[in-house]
Amino acid sequence: MKTIRLRLAARVIAAALFAGPAALSAEETTASQTPLAAPAEVSAGVAAAASAQPSPSPSPAPTAATPLKGRIVLVGERPVLERTPGKQASTVDIAAEVKTVFGVDPDDRTTTGELVADTLKKADEVAQTKPDIVIVFNGHADGAKGTSDDDHMQALNLLGQKLMEAGATVYFVPSSPALRAATAANLRISASMTNVTFVETGTEYGGQPYKEALQAVRRAEELHAVAGKPQPTTAPLQVLAPGQVTPPPAGGTVQMDPSQATVVKMRPPAPLKRFEPKQAGKPVRSKKRPDTSP
Repeated sequence: MKTIRLRLAARVIAAALFAGPAALSAEETTASQTPLAAPAEVSAGVAAAASAQPSPSPSPAPTAATPLKGRIVLVGERPVLERTPGKQASTVDIAAEVKTVFGVDPDDRTTTGELVADTLKKADEVAQTKPDIVIVFNGHADGAKGTSDDDHMQALNLLGQKLMEAGATVYFVPSSPALRAATAANLRISASMTNVTFVETGTEYGGQPYKEALQAVRRAEELHAVAGKPQPTTAPLQVLAPGQVTPPPAGGTVQMDPSQATVVKMRPPAPLKRFEPKQAGKPVRSKKRPDTSP
């Protein structure tokens, strides 16, 4: 009997020993999960700092461009982008670009693939509308068709003169940022001959080429408002005959006719005689010693 009691007592003691740490662990776990309450002073300080912080204001919406005074007309070829060689070029919504930069709706008369000869036919009609600004886009279609440089420049000269004589400020802008050098040079030279402003475009890979060009036009217009706009040439273009060297009248511009230019042929110089070292003979050496006296 005594042995049985001892065994029962041992079992009770062992159960108590195993149950004690488990209960303690449960209490510690419950205590660790209970969040600590911050002192009242700290809570009040955090609330005051949060109330002192200004609330973040929403980002301002982009402001529209200040409308530019004057009537803007777009003529010529509708601008294109040619990022991938060999594929069809994509046209640009140039009217929307002008609206963004100038703040006004332009009179868009551009046509996809229009040649400079077709634009010249519309010059009188555009001049009758009395525009303040005329932006001419040209180059891509004429370059693709193979318009000769003479025909291209002659049409550009007449186009610039007619629009300038109507009282408008005229700008020549390439209709593609990837014009060949000769076509872009025609635009630049014709602009200088007719007192038209030539504006380059940005690169296609650098951002927005026509937005950059239109921003340059707007800066030029703001400058013209202070310093005065360009005036048309006072004398028509002249073509000199062969041998004519009379200077043009004051303010005029001279254009040479390539078909009447004098061709000068240059004769190459006579070839040098062949030098044979064996036939030159032995070199003559002086036997006299150099004078080394002081």
